[in-house]
Amino acid sequence: MDGLTLIAALHERAINIPIIVVSADGSLASAMEVIHKGAWDYLQKPIHEEAVLIAMDHVLNRMALLEEN
Repeated sequence: MDGLTLIAALHERAINIPIIVVSADGSLASAMEVIHKGAWDYLQKPIHEEAVLIAMDHVLNRMALLEEN
C-alpha cells in the first residue's frame, strides 16, 4: 500500500485523524493530492523545525474547532 492509499483508507474510516505528510516531492500537485485525499498538512523534506511547529499548530487549532462543533 502506498502513502496515498493509506491516507485515503484512514480518511474513510475516521475523517478526523490528523495526518501530516512528509515528502521529498515538493511539487504543488503532490501537496494538493495528499490534502485532497485527507491529509491535514504537508511538509517537504528537509524538514525545518519551524515548519513542524506550524503544522502542529494547524492540527491543534483544527482539533479545537472540531471539538467546538
